[in-house]
Amino acid sequence: MGSWRASLHHALELQCAASTGVREELPHGSLVKKFAHLIIAAVVCFGALAGFLVWIGAGQTHTNLPLLLFLSGSSGAVVGNYQRLSKIAQEKEPTQDYLSGALSTIQLYIAPLIGGVFALVLWTCFASGPIKGQLFPDIQGADAKYPGNLHVTLIAMLPNSIAGAMKGGFWCFLAG
Repeated sequence: MGSWRASLHHALELQCAASTGVREELPHGSLVKKFAHLIIAAVVCFGALAGFLVWIGAGQTHTNLPLLLFLSGSSGAVVGNYQRLSKIAQEKEPTQDYLSGALSTIQLYIAPLIGGVFALVLWTCFASGPIKGQLFPDIQGADAKYPGNLHVTLIAMLPNSIAGAMKGGFWCFLAG
């Protein structure tokens, strides 16, 4: 194993040991491998979100709100995966079926995509009216004529205020 891979493996074992309170070698390192896959998904999601925010902050005039909301939902899904894996690590005997299956690894990568879709669905619920109130964003442009393109429609549905945008980002993160 390369030095950086050995360091990552050791750091992940320490994380798992800290979660369980036991400093033992994990069976076949399967939980460590799941945390490594989670780190990859987290770097992609959080990196894309951070990069997009830096790009917006650099003075770019075009802001793609649907992409920002999608990345917020994806990041929320990564946090949910971390919490799920941490709970599994705290079990005295981690569920071997879950840890050994390829399906659980695929889930670590698919969950951010599903979280992003949930975030966009939630945003359309804000815009169309079923979810309203002081805790939720107020969306403008929802009464406009449908232009025939879903992406154009999502870009046209903007919050009425900066506070509305922040509320939307928060709820989209939770939707993930």
